[in-house]
Amino acid sequence: MLNPRIREHFLTKLFTLASFREVKKSGKIRDLVKFQSDNKYLFTAYNQTELRILGKLVANQEHKPFDETMMSYETHLHYALARTPSAGANINVMLKIMGYFSHQLSKDEKSFFLNSVDNYRAGRLPLSACLNVLKSWIVRFKQEYLSSQTVLEPYPEPLAELETVFSEVDGKNYWK
Repeated sequence: MLNPRIREHFLTKLFTLASFREVKKSGKIRDLVKFQSDNKYLFTAYNQTELRILGKLVANQEHKPFDETMMSYETHLHYALARTPSAGANINVMLKIMGYFSHQLSKDEKSFFLNSVDNYRAGRLPLSACLNVLKSWIVRFKQEYLSSQTVLEPYPEPLAELETVFSEVDGKNYWK
């Protein structure tokens, strides 16, 4: 793959929509609530405006029928996943997740992670490297809520491939 960001976005969208189809098939609002909860930080990285809309749809304060809610939810889910998240949006999410542990981490651990985030921002480190540090803290501090967050592993790990180039290939922007 020439551009790892395009590949990552494609796989993330593919597996998120497949997971949503399972929720739709279930016909249960509790499955939709869990889907929304599990994808909170993924949607935060992708599109915070759509995250809020999706949250309101799940809350269903207007007591709309399930099928109508699902139709609206699916439309806004596609809007949410329409564009890849920026490095800044990914960093925002990583720092929010780090906040769950910041009082339990040593100064050196925080420094190491923040340096990794800076390397990610500069294109010298893949997103997965930073996410793996966060996953290790989730295990270490037994953070059940965060362990189900799809942003940490949006598609099966075997599909992840090591990339030697993390920034734009040959200086080209393949998103245009």
